[in-house]
Amino acid sequence: MAAGNASVSPDGVAFLAATQPRPQEWDLWRVALTGENAAEPWLATPSREDNPIFSPDGRWVAYESNDSGRTEIYVRPYTGSPVRHQVSTHGGYQTRWSRDGRELFFLSGASLWSATVHTSSGFDAEPPQKLFDLPEDIERGPYAPYDVSPDGQKFVMVQRDPLELRALDLVVIPNWVEEMKSRLAAAK
Repeated sequence: MAAGNASVSPDGVAFLAATQPRPQEWDLWRVALTGENAAEPWLATPSREDNPIFSPDGRWVAYESNDSGRTEIYVRPYTGSPVRHQVSTHGGYQTRWSRDGRELFFLSGASLWSATVHTSSGFDAEPPQKLFDLPEDIERGPYAPYDVSPDGQKFVMVQRDPLELRALDLVVIPNWVEEMKSRLAAAK
């Protein structure tokens, strides 16, 4: 069983990890960080569940699932009811909570989106809003290439190596030894 993305609960007593029990299948498992460190399925369906992330208060977990045929962002209570709430509407992945737990950020295509959420009496999400398109030089990999500042107003992002972005030019210099000799002679 392979393990992937994980999130530690704010109280530090458990973590959720995406695991791959079989090829083409990803589930979310809970591992206790106290006691016997027992691992158990937290969310296991025929669909792919990945990238769990606890809310700042530990009551909710945002995650990705493809059971609609497209990867979307869902939220469900960490304990209790198995009812889930869909947050993204046009695809979503790589979620981050705001530090106050009132907003979810996620990627959709090449854009960063935000959804205001209400968690005081249950869970409710307002329709997501596109914040901005990601610059082309922002890393796009299996892990979230960004994080959110504590005030929710700034983002830190992983920038690709600029040398990876530009096309490599191949320069052929015929008779390069003679060329170097003439340049060195001119430099004296």
